[in-house]
Amino acid sequence: MHKTAKGLLTAVAIGGLMLGFSQSANALVITMADLKFESGAEFTGQISFLDDFSAVAAVSGTLTGYQEGTNGFIGSGSTSIDWVWLGGADFNPSPTQVATFLMDGVDGSNYWNWISFAYDISSLPALILAPGGTNYGFVINVDYNDPMVSGGLSIPTAVPLPGSLALLLSGLAGVGFLGRSRKAA
Repeated sequence: MHKTAKGLLTAVAIGGLMLGFSQSANALVITMADLKFESGAEFTGQISFLDDFSAVAAVSGTLTGYQEGTNGFIGSGSTSIDWVWLGGADFNPSPTQVATFLMDGVDGSNYWNWISFAYDISSLPALILAPGGTNYGFVINVDYNDPMVSGGLSIPTAVPLPGSLALLLSGLAGVGFLGRSRKAA
């Protein structure tokens, strides 16, 4: 095999391996959430985490008992919780706990209700929700004064993305082909 062709094939094989590994590292873990609060309010929806659970990437769900345009529990109605404050930033300085805000409204300046959402990652793959509370600490509540009384997440088992798996396999095949061509030479 020509030296330039071997170099090109080596670069393609290594690139395929790197892309395969990097694609799987950026996957999201989408969970179903059901959180119940002291007032009788409930949040149901999806929460998407980065694959290492270091941040909440997205949220899509409904908070019943609160209404868009009105701050505080009113016993009826609902509001969509569909964005994460500051792009999923972690407001907890602890390396094993994460805290953020799941928001209603339409953008960073036009919201009415939020869920303080905190969890512990020290027992991964199990994810432990923080207890409910009525303070600014790292607990789960609505608007800092409606503590969570029960809640859970349904965490799926990890499945590699088809594109990531194809890239990884093509890289491995290229490395195998290079090894085989070197033996033949």
